[in-house]
Amino acid sequence: MDSGSLQLGDICFIVAFFLSVIKSRITLSKIDYKLFAFVFLAILINIFYCLIYSDYSFLIYSSYLVFSVIIVLLTRSFYENKTILNYVLFSLKAAQLTQVAVSFVGGRYLFSRYTGTFNDPNQFGYYILTSFFLIYMIHHMLDTKMRIYWYVIPTYLVLLSQSSGMLLGLSVFAVVLLWNATKNIKNKWKWVLIAVLIIVVIFAFLLNIGDSTMSIDESAIQVSALRRILKRMSTGNISLKGLVDNYIKDRSITRVIENPFALFYGAGEGRWERYAQGNEIHATMIALCFYYGIIPFIMWIGWIRDNVIRISNVYYCVVIASIVEACTLANHRQPFFWMIFVLSASLLCKKRVENSFCKK
Repeated sequence: MDSGSLQLGDICFIVAFFLSVIKSRITLSKIDYKLFAFVFLAILINIFYCLIYSDYSFLIYSSYLVFSVIIVLLTRSFYENKTILNYVLFSLKAAQLTQVAVSFVGGRYLFSRYTGTFNDPNQFGYYILTSFFLIYMIHHMLDTKMRIYWYVIPTYLVLLSQSSGMLLGLSVFAVVLLWNATKNIKNKWKWVLIAVLIIVVIFAFLLNIGDSTMSIDESAIQVSALRRILKRMSTGNISLKGLVDNYIKDRSITRVIENPFALFYGAGEGRWERYAQGNEIHATMIALCFYYGIIPFIMWIGWIRDNVIRISNVYYCVVIASIVEACTLANHRQPFFWMIFVLSASLLCKKRVENSFCKK
């Protein structure tokens, strides 16, 4: 299946949702009212542009928003059910082990970038990173021990993907984990070691990737972020403005600069040929504001805040890394993106004492 199309896992989510509706397990929670308002206004905006341009792509992207609501409601129905969380944990671990097995027997590659069973290395990397985040969260929600190899496996797979956004997300996770560990007493050196190892491995990898691809046209390959910076340093052409300009270009944010007033009323999500670059914005945190305007965007941010506001510090590393990573990829159509925030609102994430994070 093509990246971005309806996948088998998405179908399973939809089937599970309707089965839950039939069994009356889906309920509406006040914490999701802001999300419902955001989606309602976003769909109205897309319908408006669909009528203006006679382009049904706006309705297709609206259906993705409806799918996101399905994911939120479904996850909300079991986010405090330890039995179901155990099943989810087992499935996530099985998926990671499957990707490891595929990597040894010969998975897909896009140039030198590993894609596993996916068609796109960024989507593969995002799946691995967010499934790792969920594994980490559920282990702590269930108060069970998370073995060190469950940190090693996703780090290995994300490194294979060579996705700069996922490497950034993993690095932020490690840095916040390190910062959190220094504030606790029990077994803090174990967590310091894990965080430092992740950071060192990522940095060492960034120094070396790209050697096998330098003979190929670099415009067709995502060269590592570090190599791009080092290349500018060697030519004396590095500056904060240069880095920002490259970020704007790489993430297709140019249209935001060219149409700033759309941030107030929303440009709609679809009909990418309206813009010179001809594709979507690869940064969820910026894209949703541009597509739907500042008022719906504030509602969406409010929904995130309501979910994460009372979490224990054990989950800071996941939430902060997820938000930072959302500035590098359009991931608001991915189920795991929404599940992370919904699980954050669970009582299982709130009732733990603050320094329990290092007791494992």
